[in-house]
Formats: sequence, C-alpha cells, structure tokens
Amino acid sequence: MANKTPDNSRAEPRGEQTRLRLIECAESLFAEEGIDAVSLRQIGVAIGSSNTNIIGYHFGTKTDLIQAILEYRLPLLEARREELYRQCTKKNRRDMEHLLYVFWWPLYEQKDNEGRHSYAGFLSQLIRAGRGELRGSVRDNYPVTEKIVGDMHALMPEMADRLFQERMYIASVIVSTTLHTIDHGTTQRAPSTLRKTLFFDALRMAAAALLAAGGNKLS
Repeated sequence: MANKTPDNSRAEPRGEQTRLRLIECAESLFAEEGIDAVSLRQIGVAIGSSNTNIIGYHFGTKTDLIQAILEYRLPLLEARREELYRQCTKKNRRDMEHLLYVFWWPLYEQKDNEGRHSYAGFLSQLIRAGRGELRGSVRDNYPVTEKIVGDMHALMPEMADRLFQERMYIASVIVSTTLHTIDHGTTQRAPSTLRKTLFFDALRMAAAALLAAGGNKLS
C-alpha cells in the first residue's frame, strides 16, 4: 500500500486552536498569580492537556509565550485605539484625559472568560516581574499607540518632561489597580455604570499624575 501524505488541513486548525487557548489561559493565569508564580506545566494542565511540554512545542520558552500574548493582543488594541483616536481628533479632544481614554478604554473593553480584564492584569504583572522591556520590543509595529504616547508626552509641563517614563508607569499603576479592584472588589457585582465611574475616576487621577508640576520643591 502506498504511503499517504499526512492531511495537515485538519491538524493545523486544531493546532492553532490549541495555541490560542494556551495564550488566553496563560494571560489569565499570569494576571491572577504573577508571571514567575505560574509554571509552563500549570498552563498546559489548565487547558486539560496531558503533554507536559505543550508550551515548549507551541511556543518555546516562557519569554516566547509572553511575546505571543503581546503579539496576539496588540493588533486588536491598535485598531481600536486608531478608531478612538480618530474620533477624539475629529472633536478636537486631545487633552490628557481623552488621550488616556483612547489608550486605556480598549483594555477596559477586553475581558476573559471569567469577565476579568486579563490583559491589563497581565501587563501589570509583567512590569512587576521586571519584564516590561518585552512590551517595548514590539513598539515599532504599532504607530498609533506610539502617536498617542507621543501626544501625552507633548502635554507634559515644564520640568516634568524628563520624568515622563516614570509618570507613565505611575499612571499605569493607577489605572491597572483600578481594573483589578473592579474585577475583585465589591464593585465586581455593582452595576456597570458604577464600574465605569470608577474607571473614569482612575483616568482623571492618572491625568493629574502626568500633569503635576515638576521640580524638586513644593509650591
């Protein structure tokens, strides 16, 4: 009997589906437990796989998996930010609060199967784990996001310009901590209007952090 050529038309879709499940599962686990606290084997077990090297097979290392999460989410965020940025520009609303809205609202919209803002949580844990540079490694592929960040930088007050990266980190902590509170605090079961109010309050606080006067003395 002649050898048959393997039918990859079925295997490839299943493989891609498994890869996507691993990405989404890893994102949620990393967000909840931390980057370093989650083992690669734990992620495979969480999707019901008996293959102890399933992450290695589909991605390689944990760093490769983190990169895959970023590359999976960022195009979706970029497209949504472009839409929101266009709307704000049309209405001449490019103040700090609106720019933060354009930047963060797509992350507010994203939720995992448990209804949690898993990507925002993942990014927060990524920074805590000292791996924030991985996000920067794909920066050049997303010009709209970079444009938004550049516009925020341009709005910084004199003497505070040199602190932009540090203040962006502080602003990110404010918003991501708020999303964590929305997901796990008493507001988790509150009406959506209250959760949105809390989120927009966080944007205002983040804007204030970015726009505070610079210098090493209090006025």
